[in-house]
Amino acid sequence: MKNSLWLLLLLLITGCPNKDAVPTGGRRLAEESSPYLRQHADNLVEWYPWGEAAFEKAKREDKPVFLSIGYSTCHWCHVMEDESFQDPKVADYLNQHFVSVKVDRETRPDVDQIYMNFVQRTTGSGGWPLTVFLTPERMPFYGGTYFPNPPKYNKIGFFDLLEKVHQTWSKDRTGLLDSAGKVDEELKREAESVSDSEIPAKGVLGPALESFRTRYDKEHGGFLPAPKFPSPPDLDFLLRTAKVEGNEQARQMVFHTLEAMALGGLRDQLAGGFHRYSTDEEWLVPHFEKMLYDQAQLVSLYSQAYALNKNPLFREAAESTVAYLDSSMRSPEGAFYSAEDADSEVPDHPGEHAEGAYYVWSYQELKGALDEDELAQCKSLFGVTEAGNASGDAAGELAGKNVLRKTASDVDAEALVAKLLALREQRPRPKRDDKILTEWNALAAAALADAGRYLGNPKYVEESAEILAFIERKLVVEGALKRSYFDQKVEIDAFCSDYVSLVHAYLSLYQASGDPDYLLRAVHWQKETDRIFWDEAGGGYFETRPDTELPIRRKSVYDGAEMSANGRAALNLTTLFELTGEQGYGQRLERQLKLFTPILEKTPAASPGALSALLNWYSSHESVVVVSGESQWWDALAGRYAPQRALLRMASAEERTKLADLVPFLPPWSQVSQAYRCRDFTCGLPERSLEAVKKWSTEVVPAQP
Repeated sequence: MKNSLWLLLLLLITGCPNKDAVPTGGRRLAEESSPYLRQHADNLVEWYPWGEAAFEKAKREDKPVFLSIGYSTCHWCHVMEDESFQDPKVADYLNQHFVSVKVDRETRPDVDQIYMNFVQRTTGSGGWPLTVFLTPERMPFYGGTYFPNPPKYNKIGFFDLLEKVHQTWSKDRTGLLDSAGKVDEELKREAESVSDSEIPAKGVLGPALESFRTRYDKEHGGFLPAPKFPSPPDLDFLLRTAKVEGNEQARQMVFHTLEAMALGGLRDQLAGGFHRYSTDEEWLVPHFEKMLYDQAQLVSLYSQAYALNKNPLFREAAESTVAYLDSSMRSPEGAFYSAEDADSEVPDHPGEHAEGAYYVWSYQELKGALDEDELAQCKSLFGVTEAGNASGDAAGELAGKNVLRKTASDVDAEALVAKLLALREQRPRPKRDDKILTEWNALAAAALADAGRYLGNPKYVEESAEILAFIERKLVVEGALKRSYFDQKVEIDAFCSDYVSLVHAYLSLYQASGDPDYLLRAVHWQKETDRIFWDEAGGGYFETRPDTELPIRRKSVYDGAEMSANGRAALNLTTLFELTGEQGYGQRLERQLKLFTPILEKTPAASPGALSALLNWYSSHESVVVVSGESQWWDALAGRYAPQRALLRMASAEERTKLADLVPFLPPWSQVSQAYRCRDFTCGLPERSLEAVKKWSTEVVPAQP
């Protein structure tokens, strides 16, 4: 009785609990499985995550939707949050006149791609944060990227923009929707791309190479204008062209660029790993965030390039990047986290954050911490100056600071590096995005397989297998692949980019190890990719599932920081076709290449992944079968860079049995070590001389005319 009276008194004081009450401010995001969304949980803006609740509210209240897309390590996303989403005036206006939706582009690339395409089509540029205004039916009608608050940089202020959008929505909605509808129809037509009647002619490879040549920076490497991105799909195509066709121009461009990036400020010269991009032509002043997908693709590239020219700088760049991933990005469960922030707390200034604060050095700081010999070595090796080597417009707030870059690649500075690293580790570290993405971890698994294969390190191959085991264990639910894992939660059905990256990883691991189980897993996930995403009518792969709630079901065909899903799929089908001779793969590959015909004829360098697949298409379909349990026979071929060739291994009679149904042209098992060279799925006589087999990988096989 006494307890009941106390409960009644408590209810009278506090009010009765309302089971239908919803969090205010951004607190709806507090339990989302995205670090980026959780970062906004304490905003004054009443955010919704992407979903039906937001759009139903917009319909019910006849309000436009304010869509803000970004990611947790995005510098300008942080700036816009501080300037606008924590501003009471802005937040109150948004909460009164809009329904605000926050999206992590890394967990929902499907949402990001559609609205980024709209912004690029209507403004001529794109980026993050992505700012888009939608109807309650999800149709975009106005968009841009970062908007300052208050106005600056010759841009309209965000609050002023909100007022204009609200006034137009209230007074001239018909005109607004008519204009937006025309763009919407154009985007839908563009998304419905279908295969051409012909495969692109080999002649498109020439204009593509010329496009790279005209933009190539002969002095600093890379491609103009700045800012300069690593663009791994571009460099992958050039490296393949250098090997397959023996093209000296391609060789010069890719090797010079890889060397310049490895020596420049783009690379963390102390702890390893690469920053997002260079703001200047010299690869000196980077945008400092570190993304897993960049590390993965660059490990593959540097490992492959090392196999081709044995430049020790390339080996060191690959190994130090893997070391960075293992030390700073690996989760206790074995997979890799997504990214590290560009911003961090400024040393000795609690609460003040700045981009690059963790990485850059003042001359006075170095002078106070190093002895005379160390300081002199720091100047000669890392390009440190008293005035600071970061200067010009690209330096921005870093002007007067030093970004470490190497002026020589063969100087032993292990002790100096260790001392500088110890000093740097006393600073506040940048925040890390701890979500685990299937696509990016699959790229990392492929990279480790390549590093193990081309650098001769079995430990990397084992790590690759561990990551794929994690994906199968944690990110496959009832046979279906998922996109994201965070805080013990698995959410969001995987997209085509996740599936094709997983196939790519298994194929890379098979080419590194020769274990048939990995080839069988690649075949399994390729079947799933075909079942869910293949467009039987038009050819090519959709990025989203048939039941997507988005207004457009598009196909990813243009390469950027990562290869497009359809470009990666073309390369996967190429390898599967060369390994098995299965005509289904060949037919699908043919339709896949036809999808790119209009694109490559109009802008040849826009899809280097497709160009790489096309390069293989016009080469002989070649595979080598190694029949041996002796590792040196496999290593003699697997360790050589020959992208026009696929490798098959039979280390035992049992392994042949596993592959027999999949690869009908397999030769018989033999106790005697030997290798077969197979062209167009017909194998020649066995070669039993290991020295003769080694010479196969030194040949240049030109593409057919």
